[in-house]
Amino acid sequence: MAKGLLCSAMQMTWRWFSPDRTVTPRRQLRFPAYTPNAVSLALKSISKKTKCLPFGLRQPDRPLLLGGHSLDIVHCHQYLGVWFDSRLTFATHVHYIRERAATRIAALKALSHSNLGALYSVLQTFYSYAIHSIVDYRAVCLVEVLESLRLSLEVLQNTVLRVMLGAPPWMRLVNLRAESGFPSLQHRIWERTTAVIAQLCRHWPRFTVSVLLQRTLDRPPNPHPGGDWILLAADIVRKLDATNAICGGPDLPDPAYAPAPPWLPPLIRCVEPTTAVPRSSFPAVLCQDSLSHVAALSTPDAAVYYTDGSVSDDGSAGAAFVCDEWVESWRVTSSVSDYQTELVAILGTLRHADRHFYRCIIIHTDSLSSVCGLQTQRYTDNKYLTAIIAVAASITGQGGEVILHWLPGHVGIAGNERAEADARHAATFPVPTFQLHPSLSLLLRRVAYTVRHLSWEDHQFQIYEGSRSATWYAIETAYAPVTVPHGTSNYLLVSLRHLRLGFPCCGQMTNSNPEPCPHCFDISEQPLLHYVLDCPATSRLRCGISEQLHNRDEPFIWQQRLLHRHLPL
Repeated sequence: MAKGLLCSAMQMTWRWFSPDRTVTPRRQLRFPAYTPNAVSLALKSISKKTKCLPFGLRQPDRPLLLGGHSLDIVHCHQYLGVWFDSRLTFATHVHYIRERAATRIAALKALSHSNLGALYSVLQTFYSYAIHSIVDYRAVCLVEVLESLRLSLEVLQNTVLRVMLGAPPWMRLVNLRAESGFPSLQHRIWERTTAVIAQLCRHWPRFTVSVLLQRTLDRPPNPHPGGDWILLAADIVRKLDATNAICGGPDLPDPAYAPAPPWLPPLIRCVEPTTAVPRSSFPAVLCQDSLSHVAALSTPDAAVYYTDGSVSDDGSAGAAFVCDEWVESWRVTSSVSDYQTELVAILGTLRHADRHFYRCIIIHTDSLSSVCGLQTQRYTDNKYLTAIIAVAASITGQGGEVILHWLPGHVGIAGNERAEADARHAATFPVPTFQLHPSLSLLLRRVAYTVRHLSWEDHQFQIYEGSRSATWYAIETAYAPVTVPHGTSNYLLVSLRHLRLGFPCCGQMTNSNPEPCPHCFDISEQPLLHYVLDCPATSRLRCGISEQLHNRDEPFIWQQRLLHRHLPL
């Protein structure tokens, strides 16, 4: 069954289905824009600006009418910033991206002068917000584009990376990506597509695309996905190892949650940290300041709780609260975030207080993110935030009061230390007692980490193939980002990046006989290594750090000292 799309100037669409794959309706089409209710709401459709874009349909043998006017049938149209074509190849859209990026690349070239140009951080920000965002916005549509069109976009990004780093065309792409921190465009499209799929499956689980994706992920991979977007998207999710997290279930609000009117005071009174004592102070000073705030909040009839959550290195998690002699802990599902375990501890505390009908509940937590999360007016992004608000509404409805106070952790407060010890002990339980799915933010961080790991695997493959520049970069940088002293000139920074990228000398590029060193006139097969490690012109820089020069485990320290001494490259 074929599909059709009507695009109007007001960015509204109507879809219809044609069983015979033709645009030949037997009667005039009737759309909501021409109903009496729509007219009363001043919703009108301009037939002259409305276009008809058929997907996979034959040429119609009669005009398509809308409101008594014939519609123009087009084979390419822009809708919400995306150019759709009748065959859904997105070739026009790829050319549109390249045209928009060309003018911005010209501006980037003007900013990237080696002496008077902007710093690399400025160039990186300009690329992220002005050029990379063009692809990110339309990444979902670029999943099923042809390989030749995708490679044309890869060439576009490679050009930008060479401009920012001042690298020549023969420089290895894996080195450019490792130095800049940007993955390949294909991996970036995978990351953005997985993020969109995760948001759909978490927040709109009954949406048609979400249901189809869930069914496809539950089945074995299809070896021949063809041009089916659902199959391609499911393969991307599997490649990024996000299947279990996406299929874990929706993140919907708690059934007992009801949004409170905005004019009412908040259900939970959050006490934020003060600026009287900075967080960088000594633990004893922080402890004394926190205890003074705890004493000021406490009342004779108040129930005082201390909560904490813990996630160990192997992913096991636990949560606990302490109230005088009462202790309760839970073994939380593995592979969750610290923020989620802290919310579990606060939720368990409120449920315990609700069962015992306490009039005033004071909760002390060392999770500042939980305090900030509960202060927002929108709780639909996390199920347990809404559950906390629902229990707090039940307590305040009975005349109670809930106070959430932040205090610094690991400063020697007895209640906080007891809650932390119980949470760590609960993480060692063999069976989880509190089922929890990873949060969406944690899922997106894991997907980003997987994409970086794929870039690292591409670099390791080039090393395995025998690339000298890739081997140099891996040994001399250890994949650590470059940091320079404040006020370093842009010329020295560009020179340092050239050194990190492993620029070959003229003799290596032309495969000619090695030329003598211009400083000591020694002949070496590796002129760059000779100049850095053995040349007398750099002996003053090697004095006192000779052991670090030959220690490949600390190349980053050597580069910092090399730049700090302002070595002319």
